[in-house]
Amino acid sequence: MIFVLIICNINQLYDIIPVEFSGALLVVVLVSLAKLSDNIIGNNNAILFNSKYYFIVLILGIILALTAVGLNLWLIPIHGINGAALATVISIFGYNATKLLFVYLKLKMWPFTSQTVKAVILILVLSGAFYFWEFQFHPLVNIALKSMLIGVLYCMIVYILNISEDITAILDKWIPRI
Repeated sequence: MIFVLIICNINQLYDIIPVEFSGALLVVVLVSLAKLSDNIIGNNNAILFNSKYYFIVLILGIILALTAVGLNLWLIPIHGINGAALATVISIFGYNATKLLFVYLKLKMWPFTSQTVKAVILILVLSGAFYFWEFQFHPLVNIALKSMLIGVLYCMIVYILNISEDITAILDKWIPRI
């Protein structure tokens, strides 16, 4: 949900801050995508650390660092700060994809379920629906309104589709009280 909130409110945020920072919009989107992929595939680190392949995380981490430095050296002169963000997202996607593939091939474990697919679709739909939707109010009011709408819709859909057992359990405790 945090990813959706950031992406859907980024234009209003850039309406508030000085105009010279507006070129960093793509940076926020790319770094947010990198962090989202990191969160989705983050369990692979724990899986690898607790297996006989724990050393792979170090090796892949070194490769990640070298890849990031190389891509930064190549992309920053061409694209500036957007090149740095692109280098980051490519490096992290590659790192995460490699860990995912390694865990699958060596340990026969796959972290995704049908619930993951539902969550990704929910993120895409809400991001697409609310990114271009702007109220005719001050940007701070827009951010507050969109955030409330997104938060309520996200929680409702997660609850109705039972995407997350943890969130459903928390909402089950609160819904009868409301």
